[in-house]
Amino acid sequence: MSSALSDQLQVWGVEDDTIIYTDGSIGFCLALSPIDVSCADEYTANKIHDNLCKFLNALPSGIDIQFLQEITEGNKAVIDENEQLCHKAQLDLIKELNLKKVETLRELDAH
Repeated sequence: MSSALSDQLQVWGVEDDTIIYTDGSIGFCLALSPIDVSCADEYTANKIHDNLCKFLNALPSGIDIQFLQEITEGNKAVIDENEQLCHKAQLDLIKELNLKKVETLRELDAH
């Protein structure tokens, strides 16, 4: 079996808001905006975690759920916002690490 992630996914294709799986079954898509908690304070990160746990625990048993993330160019505004959040970090080490991440994201976004 291939170790490539694309070979592990059971998705044959996506059309509008419908997912077609390799076994012929059909699912649906929801477009979500991801939340970057790398610069969030502990309270905010815990609140997001708790809400995500509540959502997942509310799903019926036996349901299959997959998360796919599309990464595209043109994220300057989001990266700028992330950089502003980094400056609010209380610890210099956290600030430095996250600003390095911002630098990497800018390089990746340029390609």
